[in-house]
Amino acid sequence: MKRLLPIALFTISLSASAVLPKEITRLLGKPGKLTSLYNGKPVQSEDGNTCEVLKSESSDNVIQINAGLSFTPSADLTNAKKESSANATIYTTTYSGKRPGGSECGNSIMTNFVQRVIVDKQSISLVKTFRCNIFERVAIIEKCTVL
Repeated sequence: MKRLLPIALFTISLSASAVLPKEITRLLGKPGKLTSLYNGKPVQSEDGNTCEVLKSESSDNVIQINAGLSFTPSADLTNAKKESSANATIYTTTYSGKRPGGSECGNSIMTNFVQRVIVDKQSISLVKTFRCNIFERVAIIEKCTVL
C-alpha cells in the first residue's frame, strides 16, 4: 500500500496540471516581447517590455502575462468557448468585466464586455472590448510574442 500512494499522487498532480490546452502550454514560461494597445494606440510605458505567459498559481485554468506592469493581465479559461482557424485559436471567456469596487469602467456603466484569448504559433493575446457610459468604446490588447 505504501508504494501505491506515491504513484496515485503523481497521477493526480499530472491530471490537475493538464487543464490548459496544449497550444497555450507550449508558450508558457518562454521569454517574449509585449505589445500593449489601448484603442489601437501603443501604451508607451508598457509597449516593448519583456514578458512571459504563466499559469496562475491560484488556478489551473488561469493564464497571465507577466510583464512588470502595474497590473497583471489575466484570463480564466474555465468554460471558455473555443474557435479555431488555420492561423489561430480563439477562446471567448465567461468573464463579465465586473470586479470588486466596480467594473472595467470604474463606477461608470459598462456594456458589451467581451474578453478573448487569441493564440497563434508565436503569441498569446488577451483582448478586452467593451463600452463605458454606452458611447465610449474601449479595446485593450496585451500581447506576448515569444522571441
